[in-house]
Amino acid sequence: MKKRSFIQFFFSFSGCESRSTFWPAMVLNFLLYLMLAVPATVALSDNVSAQLRNQLWLIIPAIVLLIVNRWALIARRLHDTGRGFLTYFLLKGAGILLFYLPLIVSLGNRAKIHSHYYSELHYLSLIPLVALLILFCLPSKKNAETNGNNKQQ
Repeated sequence: MKKRSFIQFFFSFSGCESRSTFWPAMVLNFLLYLMLAVPATVALSDNVSAQLRNQLWLIIPAIVLLIVNRWALIARRLHDTGRGFLTYFLLKGAGILLFYLPLIVSLGNRAKIHSHYYSELHYLSLIPLVALLILFCLPSKKNAETNGNNKQQ
């Protein structure tokens, strides 16, 4: 098996990612993202000096690189479970659509949705995200096939 360098692995959408390597990498990615997103949010606020706002160009490329790395991790994990990366975009898109669906319906009907119904309908957007989390937790398809072949023999 050919070894990949860190940079090739960091941005590679091909191959597989086991659960044992996926979760620590996702936690690290999330923590790094938070460390960069908080200063970026502060820099965009109104009561910050122009000098700090001008340094935002240093943070945004790093945030974009972390997002691409997160997508690569997710793609490799979904490949390991026997699914494609399109599954991620479909579930993520469904979650976003379900989150904004009450607002879209209320704007289209010119009717007001009561605020408590509106907030309760937002819980529907969690269904695709929970499905995505379950997909991340599934065992590797290769391991399942190997275990199945061993049991048959």
